[in-house]
Amino acid sequence: MNPIIHIYNFAFFYSLFLIILAAVVFHNKISIFYHMLFISITLACLGFLQTACAEEMQTAVFANQILYLGASFAPILMVMCYTDLCRFNLKKILLVSALSIAVVIFICTCTIKYTSLYYKSLYIIKDNGITFLKKKYGILHNLYYIYIAGTNIIGFFIAIRSFSKKHEVSFITSGLLIVSMILSALCYGLQQVFGWKISMVPVSYVISETMIFLLLARIRLYDIKKISTRYFDETKSTGFMIFNKKGKYLGSDTTAKLWFPEILNLKLDCSIDNPSTEFLKTISLWLEEFSTRISYFECGEKIIGARIYDLVEFGSKVHVIFLSDDTQIQRYTKLIENYKNKLEEDVEKKTEKLFKIQNDILISMANIVENRDNNTGGHIARTSDVVKIFVQHLIEKEKYPELTEEFSERIIKAAPLHDFGKIAIPDLILNKPGKFEPEEYEIMKLHSAKGAVIVNKILNNADDPAFKNIAVNVAHYHHEKWNGQGYPEGLKENEIPFEARIMALADVFDALVSRRVYKDSFDYDKAFKIVEESSGSHFDPELCSDFLECRTILENLYSSYNSN
Repeated sequence: MNPIIHIYNFAFFYSLFLIILAAVVFHNKISIFYHMLFISITLACLGFLQTACAEEMQTAVFANQILYLGASFAPILMVMCYTDLCRFNLKKILLVSALSIAVVIFICTCTIKYTSLYYKSLYIIKDNGITFLKKKYGILHNLYYIYIAGTNIIGFFIAIRSFSKKHEVSFITSGLLIVSMILSALCYGLQQVFGWKISMVPVSYVISETMIFLLLARIRLYDIKKISTRYFDETKSTGFMIFNKKGKYLGSDTTAKLWFPEILNLKLDCSIDNPSTEFLKTISLWLEEFSTRISYFECGEKIIGARIYDLVEFGSKVHVIFLSDDTQIQRYTKLIENYKNKLEEDVEKKTEKLFKIQNDILISMANIVENRDNNTGGHIARTSDVVKIFVQHLIEKEKYPELTEEFSERIIKAAPLHDFGKIAIPDLILNKPGKFEPEEYEIMKLHSAKGAVIVNKILNNADDPAFKNIAVNVAHYHHEKWNGQGYPEGLKENEIPFEARIMALADVFDALVSRRVYKDSFDYDKAFKIVEESSGSHFDPELCSDFLECRTILENLYSSYNSN
């Protein structure tokens, strides 16, 4: 079979294949003009094939009429497709005029038997098994040349003009259309220059048809209106932007542009370079590290929510930035949040007030207990101040990990409760003016264990279990000694709770520098010397060393007591 027949066969069946493929892939998702274009090109290719295979004049003439049925309408249909691809509004007068010319041309090809205006004569020749229809053209055939030239000029103009619409039409689309037209013109030009017997028109048709099909598969991603009707409810309360999987901008709807005018500066098929606003910076970040997120932006009096989703459109994954007017929702949320914060603030104030009342009650109870003991007037207040100074000093040293702000607040609050157990000691022993007898001292030592029981019962339903534990430990173990010779449990070293070791230093120091009925107060030198000598026996040696560093502050504290 002659190679020319192979080329015509390929052009026809390839065009037929694209008709079927377009129907399957695009169905009703593209304009009818595209389907009509593919059908016209297929008819033209069929006309070329049938003419080449014709055995007699009548068949060749009929094949020529089929060829012109496609060739007459293909140029104007191609222009209409260009206007759609390039978002170009061509004046209706031009379309109607071009379409009218196409109809006239086709009618003329069908009147060979009746007039010589289009064809003066037709005859066939055969060359290597190929039939060629030789024609002598009439005056109206010039109309066909004008028609072809005019539609090509319009096509070039539309493609080139679309470069200026970079925010609406991808420069790739414009460029590919121009390349398609140049290749088609090149095919026809080469045929004329080299005098080829084969017509290159089917080849140029196939090139244009393929290019348009490929653009359709891609250009549908930019059809924001059609995508929106499939996925979103087109109202003024929603908007969206679309990016391809590489983060290149494909388009946005009118609402999105109204809310965020900076979108108008984005170029199709380009990434967001040097984002100028917080909105574009956020979107750019989302596209670089894709994840489902939500952010809110103020647009005048509106609060716009932005979310990112993945969609698959025509077989390609796209990122959609969905925008919604969340003004009312955010106002309600803010109102609820303000109410919540106000409620939390009120609860916090009431809780704080309750804690203060609770603390005042505990202090009052501690004072009641202390008032039973004639030997230790003011002991509770003084030891509380000493614990506060000592703990603050320990925090500043930053060497005790257990000594947090919360811990310090709790031990300061617990300090006044350390002698609660004295309420269970008989008055005769508690207020004895002299030293205790051995059996009396044993009874007196019970106050620490009894105090732990009492404090535990009082704070059993407290909202702060950690405070209860510290208060119980302070009451129970503040008479334990580092060497294990203390009471009531005979604990030693780190077996003694940390808070009790702190309380022991404050308790003993106050006893040394304060007057008792059975002794005078010691001066500071003697008191601090006793404390230092008791390091490692009575007191935790590390805490004792730190306590001695507080000497100046403690002397000033007790001097202020004496001045009052």
